Amino acid sequence: MTSRPAAASAAVSVLAAALAATLAAALAGGCKRSSSGAGGGSGSAEPLAGDGDGGPVADGEPDEATVRAGKRTGLGAPDERPEVATEPLVRALVRGEVPWSKVVDPGRGVIELRSLPGGDDGPAVTEVGHRCGAALDRALAGFAAGVTAALDAPGLLQDVACDNVGLAVTIAGVASHAVCSVSSPAGDGVEHDLVLVPEPGRGLVLVGVSVADALTTAEELRDRFDEELGRYGRRCP
Repeated sequence: MTSRPAAASAAVSVLAAALAATLAAALAGGCKRSSSGAGGGSGSAEPLAGDGDGGPVADGEPDEATVRAGKRTGLGAPDERPEVATEPLVRALVRGEVPWSKVVDPGRGVIELRSLPGGDDGPAVTEVGHRCGAALDRALAGFAAGVTAALDAPGLLQDVACDNVGLAVTIAGVASHAVCSVSSPAGDGVEHDLVLVPEPGRGLVLVGVSVADALTTAEELRDRFDEELGRYGRRCP
């Protein structure tokens, strides 16, 4: 696995099924980064809308600001599709200011991982599934509620961080992707992740969401999530 210091942008996963273990390990901590296939075309865009300051960059990789420069964010015209993932877009999605249809293909759904320990709020949850139809609506609503609660909780100090370097670096067999995360600076607690991939003519498409306790989620469950991400593209029933 390729990893970097766990800051606002630490290591990110890959999406290819052949590298499923890499995705599972990378999604275990904070906002993520990995090397992957080129994607996310450029075009006339509004000024760079994002908080991404890049963070540590490996030799030979572009920095985050360079990857975002000149790209559409999905926050301009109503029909504008994002070419890069940004923190303002994620905040707008989870707060209902931008519809999920901006980044979700309902015909293919989204892969969801949920891994939460039991407690006063309910029993433990450990599941991975391909969400379509009403299940997709519930998954996105639950994800949005969890992220909003984390962002608004005064003592958690959580915020959104997006990493797009995986859209600009090419490694054979690794899918182009971006990842946005909401996680604790301490590396504990519940982490929320979105995995997006570029689709020609559409922009970035959300393929996976993960709600997982950073310390208790089993690697086997993360592996299952990766395997499902590697199969993304299946049509919903």
